Amino acid sequence: MATKIILGVVVTLLISYLALPSYYLTNAVGRETQEGVSDHLGQPLQSIEDSAGRSVWIYKKEVPPVCVEYTLTFIRRNPSDEATRPVLGDKATLPVLSKWIWTWC
Repeated sequence: MATKIILGVVVTLLISYLALPSYYLTNAVGRETQEGVSDHLGQPLQSIEDSAGRSVWIYKKEVPPVCVEYTLTFIRRNPSDEATRPVLGDKATLPVLSKWIWTWC
């Protein structure tokens, strides 16, 4: 009985640890800049930038034997379009999180 309870707690903690970035990223789309994301999640494992100004960041969360990979795409735009952001200059553009996906590693 105690073993089942301990196993249940461990599984719950594991799932919570792996899911935490998902909760943050869901609310960050269209609002959060690269700086904000790196403040919250740390530096990405890999960062790729293309000629169109898009950036793709990859993060991994591992708790063996489980691994989740998060792929984030940023596009350049003015985050002052969001009411929650301070107004920036007319020409100011920053990479803002536009979408994200997760996959099993």
